[in-house]
Amino acid sequence: MSRFVLLDHSLEALGGHHYETALHVLQAAQRIGFEILLATNERFTARSELPADWHVISPFPDNAYVPEARVVPSPEAPGELPSAGHSRGRVADWFAHWRRRRRTARRRLAHQQRFARACQQVFAGLELERGDHVFLPTVNELNLAGLTRFLSQSPRLSSADWHLQFHFDYLPDKRPDTGEFERMQFEFRGALSRAAGFRLHFYTTTRQLSERYRRLRVAPFHTLPYPLNPAFLQPNEGPNEGLNEGPSQGPSQGPSQGPNQGPNERASTGPNKRPTEGPPLRVLLAGGVRPEKGQQNLAAVIEQLWDDFLAQGRLQLQVQAQPGELERLLPGRAPGGTSSRRESLPSAAGCVLVPHPLPADDYVRLVRAADLGLLLYDARKYRHRRAGVLCELLCSGVPVIVPARCWLADELTEWIQSHRQEVVGRMTTLTEWRGSRLDSSTSSGAPRRGAEHHVGGAGAGLVVQVPAPPRAAQLALSFRLPSAEAGEHYVRVDVEQFDERRRRLSSVCEVLGTRAGAAPVWLLANLVPGAARVRLQVHSSDEQQCLRVTDMSLRFGGTGAADEAFPLGAVGLVAAEVGEVGRLVSDMVRHYPHYRRTAQQFARATSASHEPATTLRCLLARGAPAFPPPAALQVETDLALTREISDICRPAASRSGPWAPPVAP
Repeated sequence: MSRFVLLDHSLEALGGHHYETALHVLQAAQRIGFEILLATNERFTARSELPADWHVISPFPDNAYVPEARVVPSPEAPGELPSAGHSRGRVADWFAHWRRRRRTARRRLAHQQRFARACQQVFAGLELERGDHVFLPTVNELNLAGLTRFLSQSPRLSSADWHLQFHFDYLPDKRPDTGEFERMQFEFRGALSRAAGFRLHFYTTTRQLSERYRRLRVAPFHTLPYPLNPAFLQPNEGPNEGLNEGPSQGPSQGPSQGPNQGPNERASTGPNKRPTEGPPLRVLLAGGVRPEKGQQNLAAVIEQLWDDFLAQGRLQLQVQAQPGELERLLPGRAPGGTSSRRESLPSAAGCVLVPHPLPADDYVRLVRAADLGLLLYDARKYRHRRAGVLCELLCSGVPVIVPARCWLADELTEWIQSHRQEVVGRMTTLTEWRGSRLDSSTSSGAPRRGAEHHVGGAGAGLVVQVPAPPRAAQLALSFRLPSAEAGEHYVRVDVEQFDERRRRLSSVCEVLGTRAGAAPVWLLANLVPGAARVRLQVHSSDEQQCLRVTDMSLRFGGTGAADEAFPLGAVGLVAAEVGEVGRLVSDMVRHYPHYRRTAQQFARATSASHEPATTLRCLLARGAPAFPPPAALQVETDLALTREISDICRPAASRSGPWAPPVAP
């Protein structure tokens, strides 16, 4: 019987994405006849909760989130040793920097050795043959180095296929010619040189992350379908079973695990009417709040939603957090300044604490019973990284609000843009500005060449001011950006509306990203009553980047209906900044049936790609070895890597210091 071995050194407890991935991929492997072996972190103690016929071992002392896992193995070189003429302070700083470099290098090497020793425990006395597979679902470059140290001493394991998935973006977010990139490239090549002859396959969890790792030019990287608990992939299209029971107080008292269409479909009489009766829409912040998931933004969002939605019972905010954590995150100012909202909110129906973590069944019920998912994630941390919570919400047919300039927004781009293009096709165009006519309206602008505008960061963009027709209800701005093949590009557009006396009535902003094939990018905005003039500022969202914008067109449309307003997106909406969340929530509440319907369409179109069996099939399909790479790339040896570590750990003025790196296991 062939073996399927899963090594996850970050699997420490039941629940969470590490556990869910391991459980469901291994169940899929067992169903087709594999013998199962699971290796976890040494803190994992729930062996009795796993199938009795699985072989489980817990040898790994570290997880993937150790401080040593950084983009650069050490800080930048401190430079040459200061001469005698420099101040004592500069000399002291130089030696302090050098000592930090040495400590960092030694810790990283120790981490690699611990990982290698844990692998030795897993495979002690075990022979692997052709047809056996080993899957490491969460790997960084330190784990890769530790694994290949072990493999270099274990040729008996070379017949199996080894699948390594890189989940985090440890590459520097800079150009490929930087020193940090070269050091990362050197580390990868040095590690892989020890695994010559092994069948290694490399994956990431997103297309964007695969493209970044391919820049290393050390091995092919493929995007592996991300597996979810199959309970999230069930059809979810009927009325919610718990809607008539009042607000949910968490999974144990809340709605049962039923399909969810949302209360708006019953309470409203038309697609543009707001819900005025029935239980509140449940807005879920799932997965626990922590800094990279927008913990610092929660108070500001509650402030935006309180008066119009939470206090009036139109929305209920469910926050999954540790007990006592919600009170600390809530805003301290109460309406009117009479009492502390921090004391009153947790017990109010508008804001509910949901324990974190939850048992798997309760967590599934919580997500599938949500009406709207709110992800306040740090866009820098998730620029290319997958968020499992987003996948769970979307596969459950729950519309979402996500941050701009990251993978979460990119997942929604085509659905939002297709919806806007359809809306523009239904609009009655009253006025259109394009070409020379649009240029004549530019009060100040970017350098122009033919039909192109070159826009830089704030202060170096394109500014357009135009009058709004009296009967206009919407404006639509379109333009083209360089194709996605040329890299990631994001443009920020600020839209201000003024009345006849030039008083500002509204100010909103949006970040738009590149589309496949350089297709037109659309911005859609509803005009406020009394708007007589519109001012748009278009500039690059990256201060250091100048972008070429072409085929720009601005049109105003409407039919003269008193309550004409189109949804701004489909499936979900993208927040350019935290201050925009309240406006986007308002649009989703007003047009909730539309967002729910399109989210369900998205779920039907994408759920199959999250089946654990799909992930397993992709792993097993890698029949040909993806490594070793071409001979030209196999230039680093163990000796070269040892010398590199020695160079990091010794002062530049003396390469013969007393410390020597430990010998690899």
